[in-house]
Amino acid sequence: MEEWKMQVITTVKNMQHESAQLQEELLKLQSQISADTDCSAKLSVDYARLIQNYEQKERRLGSLTQELAQVQQTITQLSSTKDVLLGKLDNVAPTGEIGQASSGLLEVQSVQQTSSTVKFDTQEVELLRNQIAEKEKLIRTLQENNQRLANSASASEIEQRGHVEEVRQVKDRLDALQRTVREKDLLIKTKGDQLSSVSEALRNRENDNEVLKQAVTNLKERALILELDVKKLKEENEAVAARTREKESEFRALQETNMQVSLLLREKEFELSAMSEKSATVERMLKDKEQGKSGELNQLLNELKSMQDKAVAFQHERDQVMMALKQKQMETTAVQTELQHVRDKEQRLNLELERLRNHLLEIEDSYTREALAAEDRETELRRRVVLLEERLATSSNAVENASQQASMQVESLQEQLSGVVKQRDEAYAQLRTSQDQVNQYAVSLSNLQMVLEQFQQEEKAMYSSELDKHKREKEDWKRKAERLEEQASALQLNLDEANAALESASRLTDQLDLKEEQLEDMKKQVNIRQEMLEEAQHKLMNLLNSTEGKIDKVLMRNLFLGYFHTPKNKRADVLRLMGSVLGLSREDVDKMLEDDGRHGVTGWVSSWLGGRGAQSVPNTPQRPTSGQSLNSSFSEMFVKFLEMESTPSLPAPRLHDIKPLNLHRREKAVESLPAPPQELFPESDLVI
Repeated sequence: MEEWKMQVITTVKNMQHESAQLQEELLKLQSQISADTDCSAKLSVDYARLIQNYEQKERRLGSLTQELAQVQQTITQLSSTKDVLLGKLDNVAPTGEIGQASSGLLEVQSVQQTSSTVKFDTQEVELLRNQIAEKEKLIRTLQENNQRLANSASASEIEQRGHVEEVRQVKDRLDALQRTVREKDLLIKTKGDQLSSVSEALRNRENDNEVLKQAVTNLKERALILELDVKKLKEENEAVAARTREKESEFRALQETNMQVSLLLREKEFELSAMSEKSATVERMLKDKEQGKSGELNQLLNELKSMQDKAVAFQHERDQVMMALKQKQMETTAVQTELQHVRDKEQRLNLELERLRNHLLEIEDSYTREALAAEDRETELRRRVVLLEERLATSSNAVENASQQASMQVESLQEQLSGVVKQRDEAYAQLRTSQDQVNQYAVSLSNLQMVLEQFQQEEKAMYSSELDKHKREKEDWKRKAERLEEQASALQLNLDEANAALESASRLTDQLDLKEEQLEDMKKQVNIRQEMLEEAQHKLMNLLNSTEGKIDKVLMRNLFLGYFHTPKNKRADVLRLMGSVLGLSREDVDKMLEDDGRHGVTGWVSSWLGGRGAQSVPNTPQRPTSGQSLNSSFSEMFVKFLEMESTPSLPAPRLHDIKPLNLHRREKAVESLPAPPQELFPESDLVI
């Protein structure tokens, strides 16, 4: 049994040591798992930051598209204003002589072609309009002179009308061609702007796609790192599971040993019961053979005691083994719970990894979809650009052909007109002077057109410089807008904090208002209570003044009897209490007690009663010879004093709700006195 006991103890110690090692390993695993959770949390935070950056980039892209739309609107507005100005300039064109009108139209066409992208200054245009109006007035006067001259040549006038109609048709064609050229210029300009904006958008998209590619590669790398960490955790969990299996096998072996120990304990219990039965039989036999066999009896008793001690020792060992087994079971359950916790953590990590994988796949799918859509948009835009270039080429060719045809027609018409003019030289002798004037005006008009071209060139250069300046300013404004956005975000944070502080302050002010209202209510209640208290004190003072000099018979009877029922060494306390009830100060009472110690009770009572009591109570000797005479003289004096004080002249009212302050002190004094016998305290009313 001792060897088996030692084996059990060693196995228990080994299991404790192994359980401690397992706990250390579990702590290490928990620390590793916590580190892995921290890493996963950091990865999730980084992923959230990437998503936020992506959303911010998308928002910035949307804002840039809005700005692009606004710029396009401004461009369309500028083009519309340009069309209006060009229309006004077309209306200002002279309608004089046919040859000069055609040359002026060609010059206006060249001016319009060169000034398709230039913004006119309104003030200078108005000056030019005024000058053209003056020239038109002069041309009208010349036309009137020409009409007067033309009336003299009716034959040539018919031919001139036909030529004028042809010139009008050519002019209408030129106007239509000019309109088409303007429309084509506007289309070319708008398409070029759209092409530049689309190219910028494509560049931004490509940059964003590169950023997203980098983010996806980073996420893939992090996912691989997480997979490696999960594999390590799986390996560690498998090792822990193997160790737990070993511990379970050891636990099963311990359970088997526990069963064996329990069986052995049961056998020992059976043996103990058999030994107890044997001891009982031995005791019965010993009772039969008590005489002459005391030595054997002692021996049997000693054996019985030794057997009982062994049984107690076996029971104690059994209890210890059971306690050790229970402790080991608790340790194994703790290890199993920790293992389950580790498995749960592993499952959670696996779920998180699956979620990250799915999210990564979704991001990759969305990225591929966006990339394909961007490529499709790029191809579509390139196709549109090619179509626009083709349309531009065709429209430019058509415009060139139309301008060449118009110039050829104009040249033919000029040749015809020159022939007609030669035929009309005789009739238009007076017209040459006017033509000289018209030529002078044409020279001035050409000078004006040259000035206008110079102005347009200067305006174009200034416009390009202004455009560059506006671009630089736009970039500066963008940078300023970014800085302002950052400041706005910081201010928003400060505003949120200030709002939180204001909310807390508003809550505090509300609480303060409530507290102030409560304080006002409490002050009102205090004032009301103060008024009630003053009224009660006033009534109480009136009652006290009305009851001054009156006495309560029951109270005095209780004090009187309590004085004689108390021991002699404590009667001074009773007298002090009586003095406080009657309104005497503590110094007077102490002085009276000192006099009482020198002169006796009778002298103290006579000095205490004094005044009216001295008139009704006879003088007694200051030093009595016996206690009986002292008690009788004191009782007689006290009875006379009470009779004199308790005879009121008029009946006084009774108090129900308000009690005087002295009455509280009297009641406390009565409660502190020792209780006299019941027959000495009859019930009586309070006489005031």
